[in-house]
Amino acid sequence: MTSILSTPTAYTSPGERTPLFDLQAGDYKKPRQSRQSNAGSVAEFILPKREPHSAAPKAALTMITLIGLIYTASISGGYGLESSVKAGGPLLSIVALCLIPIVWGVPVSLCVAELACAMPSNAGPIMWVNCSFKPWLTMSFVVWTLLLNWVDNSLYPTVFAEYAATVLDLDESWTAVAKVAFLWICALINIFGVEIVGLFSIIIMIITVAPFLLLFMYQLPHGFDWERIASIPEHVNWSLFLPVVAWNFSGFDSAGHIVEEVADPGKTFVGALIWTSVAGLLTYIPPIMVGASAAGLKHLPWSKWGNGFWITVGNAVGGKHIGAIVMLGGGLSTFGLMTTLLATTSRSLAGIGTLNAFPAPISRWLARYNHYTNTPVNAIIVNTTVTSILAVMLTFDVLVALDSVLYSIRLILILLCFLKLRFHWPSLKRPYRAPVKGALPTITLAMVPLLVSVFLLSVGMMQSQKTLMATIVTVFGVAGASSILMRYWRSEGFEGRLEEIEQDHELSHHNYQIHHGLRI
Repeated sequence: MTSILSTPTAYTSPGERTPLFDLQAGDYKKPRQSRQSNAGSVAEFILPKREPHSAAPKAALTMITLIGLIYTASISGGYGLESSVKAGGPLLSIVALCLIPIVWGVPVSLCVAELACAMPSNAGPIMWVNCSFKPWLTMSFVVWTLLLNWVDNSLYPTVFAEYAATVLDLDESWTAVAKVAFLWICALINIFGVEIVGLFSIIIMIITVAPFLLLFMYQLPHGFDWERIASIPEHVNWSLFLPVVAWNFSGFDSAGHIVEEVADPGKTFVGALIWTSVAGLLTYIPPIMVGASAAGLKHLPWSKWGNGFWITVGNAVGGKHIGAIVMLGGGLSTFGLMTTLLATTSRSLAGIGTLNAFPAPISRWLARYNHYTNTPVNAIIVNTTVTSILAVMLTFDVLVALDSVLYSIRLILILLCFLKLRFHWPSLKRPYRAPVKGALPTITLAMVPLLVSVFLLSVGMMQSQKTLMATIVTVFGVAGASSILMRYWRSEGFEGRLEEIEQDHELSHHNYQIHHGLRI
């Protein structure tokens, strides 16, 4: 297998661009070793051209609506956090939740913000990999992303339908109907526009936070049991604890798939990512303190915590009506999360179309945005259809384990893109630049979350022998097949590239004076 470290273009002299591959022969040329820019030169991202009859994405998302989308996609209330308390107790959960944003969440957010603003394509991380590495890795990443998206998407209608089946006593057939109906309602909201999804996400964010705020307010007059909050179980289940805590701060990278629809992304993007991290801490920590301090639950061991335990906490703190509010918040949280996931993963699919990663007619059809709604309707329909089939037909015991593995691989490649482009494309226009200068701070910013991702990847792979084998087949099988495929099908690579342009010195100085806030 060839090395992944290559660049899309090489340069032989100032202002002259030589392709790394010959479009006729498909052979790669050796790039120039140094990527240091000549004085007055600047590198730009060249977005793939859209068809004349296809609408362009509309930059309609503001800071508030973007926060709503990212929060709903990554935090979406404290639902699912109970398993971390079950595995490691309240103290370790609180400490880990405070550390994860520092060593993982915020650094990843800063890297994602820089990459998304420098290469504003709804293909998101796929485009970043495409501009950083060889075509076979881009093709592998396309397959891994599609698999990750569809596995992720299929889990939430299953959770919603199981909840509905319990409450309404549905049989297997009606449970399947509930899954499909749930998905297509979310799809319909997406078809009407990303502004609708953004506003809907804000409403869902408020609704999902409200039950946990109520729990905190009900417990506040009774005080908190700090001794119990500070307790650690005799046996900590690290293989469950670490992935669950990390999972609760995952999903920030999905914002890269909607960057073309963000107004003023240089300012909006990074602010939304950081405020979402803060909102996550305020969402997660107070309910853990309440659950550990509730008088009616002090006799229960931590092993009794699990999915749905917040309802028990609500019943103990405020009575059945508070438990019912918590349960309603859980259902709406799943609904909001699914709607947001369809928005980001459908734009990911449309972005893959702009890369021309599929046969040309299919790629053009998927990449097309509707003139009336400014949404990728075709991609939304395909995405929802595939998700509906998987949600109804398949079980996800091994695939769910693969989900955390594929997400870790995704983050590792995103962080490698950040490092590669910082050192090989220093002249790339960056409307937002992560606040690090020099080699050591840059490497540190990316390497700390990268090492955390490698550790989580290892933990995920070792959960069972079936998971290990499935991971090996999925990762190395796809990479090997992609390497062979690219030699014979798309040796010229994909759409979207970085290009270095020579600028007149006086014009560059004049532009710098006008746009002095945009440093390269």
